[in-house]
Amino acid sequence: MYEFPKPGPEQERLSKLAGEWKSEVKFYVEPGAPPMVKPGAHSARMDVGGYFLLREFRVDLDDAGDFKALAFDGRGLTGYDPFQRKYIGVWVDSGSPALYQTEASFDALGDVYTETSRGPGPSGEPLVIRMVTTFRARDEMVLEMFRVGEDGSETLVTEIRNVRVS
Repeated sequence: MYEFPKPGPEQERLSKLAGEWKSEVKFYVEPGAPPMVKPGAHSARMDVGGYFLLREFRVDLDDAGDFKALAFDGRGLTGYDPFQRKYIGVWVDSGSPALYQTEASFDALGDVYTETSRGPGPSGEPLVIRMVTTFRARDEMVLEMFRVGEDGSETLVTEIRNVRVS
């Protein structure tokens, strides 16, 4: 009888992102201008046999603080592909009907998780976003999102500070 393989060290590293997180989201809308700061929430858990990280993210965009009025929602599924020897995944969100493909890796110490997302931009042009998650402590991580230009230049567009709630 066939036995399913067990999750390994790659899934263990990915599980560092799991938990319930309170988020402070900074959107850098215009260069030189102060960022727009909004509250958010991030929920992530290892799922599907412990192989995949299932992420849910929500940020309140309404000044009244009512998540139902205007919110940005996103969902991601990421796992380690042993054949490609990298983390791969998909991301969808309420800002676009497109599906974004992701590739990621951890640094040697497992304290920095770098992910690249590719998909169509608002006008259908190619959009590349590089995201760097740095673990500041067991219960705190900071995600920086950079838009990557055709020439390889990067612009910081979003910064998310996550503090573990549970």
